[in-house]
Amino acid sequence: MLHSHCGSLDCHGQRGRNLRVYGINGLRIGGVSGTGPTTPDEYEATYRSVVVLEPEKLSRVVAEGGRGPERLTLVRKARGAEEHKGGTMAPLGSEADRCLTSWIAGALDGPACAAAAEMWPPEGF
Repeated sequence: MLHSHCGSLDCHGQRGRNLRVYGINGLRIGGVSGTGPTTPDEYEATYRSVVVLEPEKLSRVVAEGGRGPERLTLVRKARGAEEHKGGTMAPLGSEADRCLTSWIAGALDGPACAAAAEMWPPEGF
């Protein structure tokens, strides 16, 4: 979900961002071509990038089974509750939101993540 919603080269798929999303849609590591699938190393690098944003808060939310995910800047920005240049990427209750918050809770909602990972054309196209 992060790769398709946030990982393009004009968003978090670039080195200058504090949250870097690695994968097929943008920033690559290890000399992987832009057309190759996202690698395990890229998933790991994205995971580490998420963790270092607010490690103490994330640890508390995870330890509490995902309760109160809105404490995390990542969730607030994705939901549009906090200013985000990219806009609202995972509205509250959407498949993308359920994917993100279920992952944080340690109980991944696979169907929501699969649906949220689908790429949709921008409005007006």
